[in-house]
Amino acid sequence: MLPPRKLTFQLIPLLDLLLIVVFAQYLEGRIREERQAEATAAHRESLQRQLDEALRQLLALRETMAALEQRAQQADAQASELDRLRFQRDLIGEVVGEVFRVPEAMLEQVLRQRTAASPGPSADDVAQLKTRWQSLRHERADELVQHLLTFGEMRKRIDLWELHLRENGTCLLQAGSRRVTFRGETPEAFATRLFEAYKTLPEAKSMVLVLLTYGDAKFMLRKAVFDGLPVALERIRLDGGHHSRFEYAVLGYRPLPPTQ
Repeated sequence: MLPPRKLTFQLIPLLDLLLIVVFAQYLEGRIREERQAEATAAHRESLQRQLDEALRQLLALRETMAALEQRAQQADAQASELDRLRFQRDLIGEVVGEVFRVPEAMLEQVLRQRTAASPGPSADDVAQLKTRWQSLRHERADELVQHLLTFGEMRKRIDLWELHLRENGTCLLQAGSRRVTFRGETPEAFATRLFEAYKTLPEAKSMVLVLLTYGDAKFMLRKAVFDGLPVALERIRLDGGHHSRFEYAVLGYRPLPPTQ
């Protein structure tokens, strides 16, 4: 009869294997989260482009309809064209209504990202946004069209500057079709760079609203922007001879897609 064998285990290789498995699972989770965040941001940007395009078409249709309605008093022959434009307007209203029907979970995720860090929208601002969003989701097509036309008229009379602080500390200023990138790591440097960027833009309208967002930038970089923005806007206002009014709003955290 053979003597029983003594079993021995090499614990160190087993421990290494366990660490490799745990680390692989961790990396897989991080990659999944990053892909989900990129998909959410891309979807939001796609919705914004659809809204902008619908708004552009609505404003163009409104001007055409106004001209046709004036001529319709003199010629009944234009009635059919007017009906066609009304049909297009209502159809666009229905399309825009579908855009506003974003899943509740996606809306909640975007709001959590915007309010995760301070400063940003207040609790009251978030509550009002949810209420208004729900209202828009259930409005009739003609009511939604009227809302967008009102917003479009406001956009024609004011300038919107979108200012975003990236993770690497650079700032992206977008004013209409113009995009300017600069960097300022102190309030004074930021105010100077923003003023220089302003000098490259076309003449501002009577009202300018700066919408500030930020990514995963360091606290000191965010503080430089928050402290330097009021200083820069006051300098810009004085440079323009008080012809334009400048206001700003901090919209909070916003991750940008890799393409921006």
